[in-house]
Amino acid sequence: MKSVVAVLVLIPALAHADPVRIATAMDDEPPVAPPGMTPVLEVPSEIDQPVRPLTAIEEQRGVVASNRHFLTGTALTVPEGRVELTGRSAILVNGVGIAAGVTSTTEIWADAYGAEDDFTIYGAGIKQVLGRGRNWQLAATASIHGGSDGGSDERIASVGGLLTACTDNCAIMATAGVLLLMAEDDDAIPVFTGGISIGRATTRLVSEVAFANEGGEGGGVGFLGIRFGSRKVNCDLGLAMPLADGDEGALPMVAVAGRL
Repeated sequence: MKSVVAVLVLIPALAHADPVRIATAMDDEPPVAPPGMTPVLEVPSEIDQPVRPLTAIEEQRGVVASNRHFLTGTALTVPEGRVELTGRSAILVNGVGIAAGVTSTTEIWADAYGAEDDFTIYGAGIKQVLGRGRNWQLAATASIHGGSDGGSDERIASVGGLLTACTDNCAIMATAGVLLLMAEDDDAIPVFTGGISIGRATTRLVSEVAFANEGGEGGGVGFLGIRFGSRKVNCDLGLAMPLADGDEGALPMVAVAGRL
């Protein structure tokens, strides 16, 4: 009787089972298809590949506004397929900018600013990564700007380079750059920039300087402030300070940036 019950229980189960995958509990060998049937091999749909960890530079690129300090740029670019919007204000000067990652190594941008006495400046540019490692990145930049001051227009072109390096976790990130400004009917003006930011991904102390040498006379501006927010939206608050004697005092500045 027990054998009859066992047969009645097993027969329906075997009818719905895959004959290729049937193996006894005591058999460790792979299942064998019955005579006349082709064995069916299971092929994984996806082969697991090891995931390469992000480098320090790549990790920092994931944070909005990492492509710039406050006034000057870094060698980092907006990630491919992402767009960043920025608004800046310095009481007398207000402006907006947009930057987009065209590829993993190419960024394009445009901006426009307005100031008192009907002065406006607008332009566009490109940043191209030339080389990079785990803790550094080198980029070339080029831009063209136009300015209008009560009816007179002027064009200024620029070419330059930026080198950014950081610690293993980018708690400290420093950038050095050189820029050549070329205005109509004027000699080219070299501009040297440097910046450093210290802190975590979403809260950093930002400091930078930009120094120009025109006709043997130098002048520049510095910035010191703090950046805080999230990886998608953040705010810069600080002071811009002239570096030449006789210029006015520190000027409060604010910027807000968001990444889409």
